[in-house]
Amino acid sequence: MGELTYSVIIPVYKNEENISRLLSALRDMYITLEKRLEVVFVVDGSPDRSFEILKGELKNLPMPTQLIAHSRNFGSFPAIRTGLASARGNFFGVMAADLQEPPELLVQFFKSLASDECDVAIGTRSARNDPFFSRVASSIFWGLYRKLVVKDMPEGGIMMDSIFAFTDYPIRLLMKIGAVGSLLSICLALIIAIARAFGYIEVPGYAATILAILILGALNLFGLGLVGTYAWRGYENSKQRPLSVVSQKLTN
Repeated sequence: MGELTYSVIIPVYKNEENISRLLSALRDMYITLEKRLEVVFVVDGSPDRSFEILKGELKNLPMPTQLIAHSRNFGSFPAIRTGLASARGNFFGVMAADLQEPPELLVQFFKSLASDECDVAIGTRSARNDPFFSRVASSIFWGLYRKLVVKDMPEGGIMMDSIFAFTDYPIRLLMKIGAVGSLLSICLALIIAIARAFGYIEVPGYAATILAILILGALNLFGLGLVGTYAWRGYENSKQRPLSVVSQKLTN
């Protein structure tokens, strides 16, 4: 066994059907990288037999391997962080368990890093075989996300985590809607008040009801945005929980 130089981290979730192909690809990578590759599997609370299958194959793998199990599903990003914390190589890479990325590309990245061509190597997926409507919805979401939230965010990711874990934009958007609504309600209130004064509105109580709904509704949105801003700041300052909890860790 050669010197341990490269570590590949593989989050695993509902991948039992892909494990056989994955292990075959990793064996080829191990040979290509001159037997200096370590593999770190992180089973992220997968409900299928992924952990049991990998555990059974652990003794048959030629490369140094770590098999880590989360106590529940924490998400792919925490799984990657767990793998990075346990990896022992000099260069680290992340690969999907369903082989969405070509393993040959990761080999090229490792060689570029080892030859000091760069400090970080990033691959961008240019296309994928998703259904048409899924591709359209994904394009719209990430287009808006890069425009409004994180301008240099690459395509792909976990939608709800990206919205609520990294930005307070929804709260700020609520405040903007409340502020604009307040201005519009004032304008509409003036119009209704003038119409009532000149007799264009004859229904008793209509003007007062509409004015109350418009003004108080807009102020309510604006107030929720203000309260949400303080809640967000308290939430950010109080997050001291671990990103993930490891229940088992096996090595070969």
